[in-house]
Amino acid sequence: MAVERVLFLTIAVLTHGIVGYALVRAFTDVNPTGGFFLGILPDVDFLFPAAWGRRSSIAG
Repeated sequence: MAVERVLFLTIAVLTHGIVGYALVRAFTDVNPTGGFFLGILPDVDFLFPAAWGRRSSIAG
């Protein structure tokens, strides 16, 4: 994996985690650590090649 891709993924995951943490801390009374994990949950798709999500070219 290229260094640029790793840097992008690191920044994206940390940003989403921080936003999730802040939202849970600001609007709920639960442990904000859960917000960090909920924030990074959608980033799981970054771990798979983009080609896996493309539709096939079969006419249908």
